[in-house]
Amino acid sequence: MTKKIALMSVAAAAVFCISGCVNFNTSDGASLVPQVAADHPGYEANLNVQNVSVQGEATLNVLFGIFAWGTDGYADCARLSAVTTVAPALPIPIPELPSAENLVKKASVYNTCKAKKVDQLVGSRYTIKTVDYFVFKIMTCKVEGFPAKITGVTQKKPYITSAGTLVWLAEKPTVLK
Repeated sequence: MTKKIALMSVAAAAVFCISGCVNFNTSDGASLVPQVAADHPGYEANLNVQNVSVQGEATLNVLFGIFAWGTDGYADCARLSAVTTVAPALPIPIPELPSAENLVKKASVYNTCKAKKVDQLVGSRYTIKTVDYFVFKIMTCKVEGFPAKITGVTQKKPYITSAGTLVWLAEKPTVLK
């Protein structure tokens, strides 16, 4: 009787470990268009954006949610999500740990920019397929966006808005009516 229970337990554990689940996640492309940072001086990149969409992808293997491999590069400044959070008890920003989802997105942006010989993607949209085996995941991300090359930089200048706030922009703001 105990031999039967032990055998059934081993079989159940094997089925649990071998079987996996697959899910898809598609991003909302409208929220991923980079906004102009107008709160500090500096420089703003002049982009030559092509009006033709390009696609690329990357695959990442993740073990225990910590160890990741399977790609040869990442786009560090891909502006995928917030980099810091503020803990309720502490008034200081705490950096977030990198997520596997953001790593595979950055890898797909890197692969696409490298293959198309461009500097960045504008208006990126992501589709992520995750095959999850509980302790091991295989994540595949397909990215689509508009390729842009940096043609130069423009120094930001201070402007006072009609509300009396100081903003730093590369060109004089216009008032919309």
